[in-house]
Amino acid sequence: MAGFIEGTVPWGVRGGSPDQALMRVRGAPCLALHARHDPVGVRAEDGDLILFLEDTEGGQVRDVLRSIPTGLNERATAYEQWPIVRPLRLGGPGALTRLCGASFEFENVVRSVRAQLPPMVVIPVSEMRREPTLMHLLDAFEAEVSERRDAQPVVIARLLESILLMALRCQARVRGSSASESLPSNDRYIGRAVSLLQEAAGGEWNVSRLASSVGLSRRSFTRRFAHELGEAPREHLSRRRMAVAIHLLETTDLDIGEVASSVGYESGAAFCRAFKRRVGISPKRFRQSHERPPASSSPAPQGPTG
Repeated sequence: MAGFIEGTVPWGVRGGSPDQALMRVRGAPCLALHARHDPVGVRAEDGDLILFLEDTEGGQVRDVLRSIPTGLNERATAYEQWPIVRPLRLGGPGALTRLCGASFEFENVVRSVRAQLPPMVVIPVSEMRREPTLMHLLDAFEAEVSERRDAQPVVIARLLESILLMALRCQARVRGSSASESLPSNDRYIGRAVSLLQEAAGGEWNVSRLASSVGLSRRSFTRRFAHELGEAPREHLSRRRMAVAIHLLETTDLDIGEVASSVGYESGAAFCRAFKRRVGISPKRFRQSHERPPASSSPAPQGPTG
């Protein structure tokens, strides 16, 4: 199947089939993760390509605030006849991410070759621009799934084959160019830094203080952090603070200033600007959109009078 997923913050979807999948990101950034590969997640920006090469059962794509995902099978997706399905729209009032993608199955692939493929890959658009043909193929694929046309099953299948082969070649080049600088997949310094942020996201952290806390120079820490998590320390801290802020807005009656202070912002105004820039709406509007109506209750029984 092929089609679009349109998510507005807060949103998230998790896969539920043994098929493979690819998705081109448009609009606001998102996180892609696979339970057996990278449970932390890799940030995917506008134009990047997400590949789930093992299956989609362990895969998730969601907003950068890590909103709770829903299963594709739990949605009323209104599937239509192959190869195009109606757009799956989900989420709230925030920033829009549009995923143009398709599911597919590997056939007649040598097992040893399959074993070398990672469960998930995110290829940055900056790297794909070095392959103009790949960019043209992605544009053609996006145009093809935007409307119904004759011979679509054949056209989409051929486009997917070409896109996948060129994308994997692109990924192999990226891995080869960075092999000399590769680091262990479980970096204890970065793991410790992430633990510190998990324990106290609202602390008075900055990059220098985090680096010092784990015993690294700022330069080495920044490089290793980006290598391990695919994002800068400052971006990771901001995203984690916003995740805590969203939880507080949804589950407490703290006013905006108290929420701002709890997640490390010096003022409510600075927090509101950062929140709107990331989520797309103000904290006040976000809280209003997530308020639950009070539970109905029957009138209390009247006691005897007189």
